[in-house]
Amino acid sequence: MANQIQPFKKPSVEEKANILSKLTFWWCNSLVWTASKKVLDTFDVWTLGESDKAHTIHARFMRHWQNELKKPQPSFIKALSKTVGVNFCLSLLFYSIYAGSQLVSPQILKLIVTWFTNRLYHIPQNDNMGYYYALAIFLVAMAGSLCYFQAQYFSAKVGCHLRAIIILSVYRKSIVLSNKSRAETSQGVIMNLMSNDSQRLLEV
Repeated sequence: MANQIQPFKKPSVEEKANILSKLTFWWCNSLVWTASKKVLDTFDVWTLGESDKAHTIHARFMRHWQNELKKPQPSFIKALSKTVGVNFCLSLLFYSIYAGSQLVSPQILKLIVTWFTNRLYHIPQNDNMGYYYALAIFLVAMAGSLCYFQAQYFSAKVGCHLRAIIILSVYRKSIVLSNKSRAETSQGVIMNLMSNDSQRLLEV
């Protein structure tokens, strides 16, 4: 019974993982291994890292928003951008590397075809280049694959952070509404902003 009242106390593994583990998603191995043995439940899932918790994200957003309020024309979009900008830039960086790998792979493949053609017609060349080309196309494919999934991961993280910010901002604003504003704003509109509209940010 004591174990059942603390289903979400398993500490986050991602926060303690080194950069190589994060790059290759090695920190997920224990969860995948557990999932292969049984159906996962709340006891098996880690808690969110501190940087991914809603209150941490919203506090970071509020700092940027307070700075925006000091300007003549505050921008909600700029405050959001500054809050999730690092993860968004990382997503773009990894996706750019992935896109580059897709351009490089056909060029290496062309070199391999040329190498085999020269070998077929006994044209003098370095025989070791075939091994180098094979190794190069393998490394490029691996790098492209890793960067693609990293880009997807950071994109999903940006979406989740934006959704958390919108939900908390709308919720906190609804708490401090005056009676007149409450009369003019239906609960359905507020719930729609917190659920459907925030979900669209995650999907984008």
